[in-house]
Amino acid sequence: MKTNKLIILLATMLLTGCTLGETAPDKPDQGDVQPETAQIEDAVNYEALYKPVLDEFFHLASGEYDENNIPEGGTALLEGNGWSGSNAMLWDSGYMIRDLSGDGIPELLIGSTAGEEYDVTAGTMIYALFTAADGQTKLTLEGAYRNAYCILEDGSIFNQGSGGAVYHIFGLYNLSEDGTALTCRDCWFTHEKDGNFEDIRCWHNTVGEMDPAVSEELSMPLDEFWEMEEKLAKQRKVLDLTTFAEYGGVQKPDYAENPTVSAVYGNNYTGEYDSFVADDADYAVDVVFTTDAAVRNFKVI
Repeated sequence: MKTNKLIILLATMLLTGCTLGETAPDKPDQGDVQPETAQIEDAVNYEALYKPVLDEFFHLASGEYDENNIPEGGTALLEGNGWSGSNAMLWDSGYMIRDLSGDGIPELLIGSTAGEEYDVTAGTMIYALFTAADGQTKLTLEGAYRNAYCILEDGSIFNQGSGGAVYHIFGLYNLSEDGTALTCRDCWFTHEKDGNFEDIRCWHNTVGEMDPAVSEELSMPLDEFWEMEEKLAKQRKVLDLTTFAEYGGVQKPDYAENPTVSAVYGNNYTGEYDSFVADDADYAVDVVFTTDAAVRNFKVI
């Protein structure tokens, strides 16, 4: 039986059922454009305006990128997907074109569509948000796991960040009417008191900065701080996104329910394969994994 070759941690290279075009289709999926968007009196075609950005993100999600030439806003998508060199990101990320600021001009939101069951950001994380101004696209924000953004059920932008064990921050923001900036409503963070790292306090401000000098010190215990953040995090809204696979017309492969996985040890394997170095110790062993069908979520622990 002819087998597909599988490399450690790179199971998604076996998506042989996919056929990726060199470019994205001329017309992106129109499904996420809301009725109010279609009724904008302005003659600007926002789907066409955002298409170059969508094309760039489609190629990123296809695993076609140069780490030294990442397009604006693209770093968060790659970070959120482990800088994958495969096309699995086509299904794990997507976009929507929707008026989020209320000014009649739709924004372009790029975000997460998937994640592990224990990942509370799955399907809610905003990788990048663009708006249109003067006939040009403008990046409003870019999220990351240490500086994550999502939309809450009431439409607020929720931000969480971390600068280490001592420093943690979260806050509520509004998108400006023109969609080009965020304005802070409330920001809470932890910080040492007077340089004493054994005395961690909670602080609050409305400027969005982790700076005690512009903040009010709270009598709130740390447990209450974490409970407040968790309560807000539970209000995350799952994003209604079109995947980049749909944008590019890429078909998802049929995965085997119970594939047979084999391991061939040594460096004399004659078949074709890609390589990944999991450990470069002196006594490391070369292993080639093969399967009799396409698989996903392959991991070596």
